[in-house]
Amino acid sequence: MVPWSPELPGADLVTAGLADLEHGVESVPALLVSIGAPRLEALGVRVPRAMPDPERSLYERLRRDDADGAHSRYNALVRRLVSFERALACGQLGDADRIRRFMTALAAESREDGRVYFTGGATAVLLAWRDSTIDVDLRLVPEQDLLLRAIPRLKEVLQLNVELASPADFIPVLPGWEERSPFITRLGHLSFHHFELPAQVLAP
Repeated sequence: MVPWSPELPGADLVTAGLADLEHGVESVPALLVSIGAPRLEALGVRVPRAMPDPERSLYERLRRDDADGAHSRYNALVRRLVSFERALACGQLGDADRIRRFMTALAAESREDGRVYFTGGATAVLLAWRDSTIDVDLRLVPEQDLLLRAIPRLKEVLQLNVELASPADFIPVLPGWEERSPFITRLGHLSFHHFELPAQVLAP
């Protein structure tokens, strides 16, 4: 089986799911891994005894536990699985140099003024709080079509896992967060910022 870092997003869920499948235990992690079995197998992860109809089974299990929150929790779990798969496929951690090369390349693609807000691990790396990150999460304002089309290509070229995600996707952010988001630099048409730090702390 291909090895992976425990720092990969969702690695705890995948590890637990594989162990439960090995022992025939139907759990939330086991059902999640069963959903991702085709992609995980293609990435070199052996999935023992994937469970049938895992999408329906997982949703029903979540609905029994919390009917009102089942949909949002299901989507959150699937996002963690997808992040793990993408990070495993990428195989590279994002250090400050790679993130800054991404910034330069992204700015070269822009033809109009805009802002890029980094969050999570990317903020921690650029502020020298840690050496590397699995995901580079960002928010584009506005969402320029040129940049949205360029990001998948830059991910492949730079071997960097980039996700469109920010605290605003998970929690209500206070008006004026843009002005409270620390400035990093301006390259071409793009201004780069850290998403408002208190919102980053509060976001899941």
